[in-house]
Amino acid sequence: MQTRSRVSRSPVALIRVAVLFIAPIVPTVAKAQGVRQPTASMQALMLGSSWSGWMNKADVFQAVLPTGGMGAQITVQTNYIARPLLDLIASSLAGKSGPTSMALATYAANAVPQNQYKIAAAQIQEVDLPAANAGGHDTLLIGVKFAQAPFESGVPTTHPPGNPLGQVLRSNYFHLQFDGLDATSAISIGSMAIVVPYALKGSLPQLVLTYSNAASGQAFSTGLQSWFRAQTTRNGTLTLLAADFKTALMVVQYRGLRVISVNSPSSGPSTATFTMTGISLQPGLLP
Repeated sequence: MQTRSRVSRSPVALIRVAVLFIAPIVPTVAKAQGVRQPTASMQALMLGSSWSGWMNKADVFQAVLPTGGMGAQITVQTNYIARPLLDLIASSLAGKSGPTSMALATYAANAVPQNQYKIAAAQIQEVDLPAANAGGHDTLLIGVKFAQAPFESGVPTTHPPGNPLGQVLRSNYFHLQFDGLDATSAISIGSMAIVVPYALKGSLPQLVLTYSNAASGQAFSTGLQSWFRAQTTRNGTLTLLAADFKTALMVVQYRGLRVISVNSPSSGPSTATFTMTGISLQPGLLP
């Protein structure tokens, strides 16, 4: 993970409410960090009036707001990006998202509602895109951090549906394409932390690509070197796929990519680093 810019916090000590690890469909007992030790539990995210799936992990931090009163900052990680959450991420990165209501609901292992944090005007502060790895088999956890805001506590009154197993994101189910250059020899794509307020001002992380120098990848290597020498810009698309390697679950679009370095050792894979002028997310064939 790249070094991230951090938003300054109030000098008042933060209160870590809990760190809960949740399986997408069934609960998992995990070691909790914080002031209380929760039992096996499940958490789900609601945006507006629509459920946005069960989360794999959720953190809630409480701190005194600059205006007084307590505020909560909610961070979630999920390997299933439901349409409401993906739409909110996309509109936030485009600078077109206004505050929306959200709720983080917690249920016991037997699905009994336990508690709920509800925020009336939530806004995304940061989006974390994990690394893709052609040789890996792990699930991809997309991270979303919401800005600190006033909250209400309660108990959830409804239950979300289960996450569809066929739409779980995995690290090796991806395809990378640049304008006029298919990155078929891509081995991995580095993780990326996008701080939304900075991204809207043009401060974006770099794209780091590792690719094979094998004979089958020579066309891409030659094309990349030509692109590097020309110092022109191109757009790129990272498509995260379902297990059939055909169905697009999520599409990351890079704009204004420029190659700033290429490292080609005598043996082993090569690495290329790119700057960009814009990034956006779009749904694939999600319901």
